[in-house]
Amino acid sequence: MKYLFFFLVLLTINAVAQTTQGSIKWKSVKGIEYDYTGELLNGKPHGVGFAIAKDGMERIFGYFRNGMQSGKAASWSYGYKTIADYKDGYAHGPGAEAASGDFKVGEFNHDEFTGKLIVVGRYEIFVLPDGEHYNDGRILKISDNGSYITDGNNVNGKLNGMGSYLDTKEKKTYSGTWKDDELKDNF
Repeated sequence: MKYLFFFLVLLTINAVAQTTQGSIKWKSVKGIEYDYTGELLNGKPHGVGFAIAKDGMERIFGYFRNGMQSGKAASWSYGYKTIADYKDGYAHGPGAEAASGDFKVGEFNHDEFTGKLIVVGRYEIFVLPDGEHYNDGRILKISDNGSYITDGNNVNGKLNGMGSYLDTKEKKTYSGTWKDDELKDNF
């Protein structure tokens, strides 16, 4: 009976564990070391967060679970911009990748494109060069040099309505209601 009581207490404590905000050193399943800022659970990335590699050449903004990328994420790595779903730390499922000169849309499996793949040369869709816009509506943008990422409703290429702006150099996120790229109400 005594052991059952301790087991139930431990189970209850684990069930109410909550995420906290913080910054830690984090190593991905691929062995790359990052400085991570965002939600943590038990000292591991868990929830929304931003990671930047020690050399500054790789950046990730997205969802993490139990210390691994899991869910939607945008990344910038050595000139490649990727938007995809992640599973167990690897791109898996539908996604897009843009690099200088081409744009690819298809299915990822363990970070590699598999199956049907669409490649468009010299176009970037949903990954937009600084100062340009091609579309209105909900758009995830990554600047050419990876210095910022925005996610939200766009009208004439500017954030309007609910959205987020991540300054990757300053490691700061601004979320709330926007009007013509200006934050009006922070949440």
